Amino acid sequence: MLPPSALTAPPKGDSPAPVGEVASRRDAQFESKIGFDRVRSQVGELCSTLAARERIASEGFSTSSAELERRLGLADELRGVLVMDGGFPSGEFTDISRIVDKARVEGTFLEVEEIRTLHDALASVGEVLAFIAARDPKQCSARGSKVFPPSSAT
Repeated sequence: MLPPSALTAPPKGDSPAPVGEVASRRDAQFESKIGFDRVRSQVGELCSTLAARERIASEGFSTSSAELERRLGLADELRGVLVMDGGFPSGEFTDISRIVDKARVEGTFLEVEEIRTLHDALASVGEVLAFIAARDPKQCSARGSKVFPPSSAT
């Protein structure tokens, strides 16, 4: 039979892992076991920008029903926009972070191709904004839109 201290004290030389670390390790093991880590990786590979890949990688495991409902609601809304609404600008979104970093350095100049890339990226943003502005505010309100809220200009 083990002494009572064996149930509460860590073995000598070992320090107990913090509760959050144990939960995090357990969550990572569960994600791996069900294959969700591979799904996240595959989705990340489909992202065309570094910021999007980082966002996907930062989405961690959650057992919160409120958080899961929020995430599912956002995914369902975007699916609805892409499938039912049609017309969403779905062209390639260019990663301009390297160009922006270069432009921030005083005394540097952008090449013509870099300026063209920035122009194309801005045009893509304009298309997305035009799509959002053209949406029917009543339809967005009925859905409880979080991704594409109703336009304030009516």
